[in-house]
Amino acid sequence: MGYSRHYALPEAARIQYNALDEQHESLLDELNDYLDMLRGNAGRVPADQCFDRLSDKMRSHFLHEEEIMAGLRYHGLDWHIGHHRESMARLQTLRRQCIDKGYIDIEDINDCFSQVIDDVLRADL
Repeated sequence: MGYSRHYALPEAARIQYNALDEQHESLLDELNDYLDMLRGNAGRVPADQCFDRLSDKMRSHFLHEEEIMAGLRYHGLDWHIGHHRESMARLQTLRRQCIDKGYIDIEDINDCFSQVIDDVLRADL
């Protein structure tokens, strides 16, 4: 949108393998878009405007990673798949909480950022 990128992938978290960095950046772009919406809506965005695109992007990214790992016969694939399932479950829990309260705020977006960074740092590097 029109603002600077608040959420960005730290240089130390770059994998530089098979478009994965670009996918991580795309997830963070989504969060930056949510932040732009917050700035234009007094710090709150209706929850129904968020999460669907982020969930779709995360799911697609996770499947791509798992396909790469399977092709490489990565020994930690089962753990990695479990980590992805946990990440998606945490995102869905946050989504339900936001829908229940009716909006997302900066704390919710920060939680999403933490989940993306956790996936990169704990599982992908």
